[in-house]
Amino acid sequence: KLYISDGTNKTIYNFNLKDSNRSQIALTNSTPLSSPTISDSGIYYLAGQKVIKVNGEIVSDVKVDLEKLQGENLIQTYLNFLYILNKKDNKIYKYTIGSLNRTDWLSESADLSKATDFKVDGKIIVSQANSDLLEFGKVSGRNIKIDYKTAAITPVIRADKLIMTATNFYLLDLKNNRLISLTRGGALIKQYRLVKDGLKDFAIDEAGKSAYILAGTTVYKFGL
Repeated sequence: KLYISDGTNKTIYNFNLKDSNRSQIALTNSTPLSSPTISDSGIYYLAGQKVIKVNGEIVSDVKVDLEKLQGENLIQTYLNFLYILNKKDNKIYKYTIGSLNRTDWLSESADLSKATDFKVDGKIIVSQANSDLLEFGKVSGRNIKIDYKTAAITPVIRADKLIMTATNFYLLDLKNNRLISLTRGGALIKQYRLVKDGLKDFAIDEAGKSAYILAGTTVYKFGL
């Protein structure tokens, strides 16, 4: 299934990739949706100063004091936790889903002001609009920045959207109309030049060796 959110028309579209059937989930507000993250129980979106959860056709608000965090936020879920990256505070906050209790996940200061996306799987990987990926993980009981550098390629690494799988990273570079695939260790697998303008987002089907690219109002599929 492929999910596409349309805040303007208060709808989340659900496309079945096998038979091209489409269903839709109605939203009560036309707030732009961003930073989608999938868990076993549904899809979470950042909706302005709220976080919403979509489970089937049910849309509900998630308890989180997001209105207290000024500036731009990004969200991700992992296990039963919600992570919020706040670019102004240079913080990553960790919430137990359904609770207002939060902790500062990072044990040291970090510059997250250029963050564009992030993913969590125990470690945290942050993509940036102007430079390489950042990796944070637990060392001697503390969550700190880990030395990490991707392959030296041209143009240099930058990413607006990040997808992380068990073995690879996929980076969507809107400035250079490019999709990059890397190993988790940072080695280059391949770069793809995307000729379509108006790139917005993407999805990866590793089992099917396919990438789906949203450009304007059209989704394009190509083989990896």
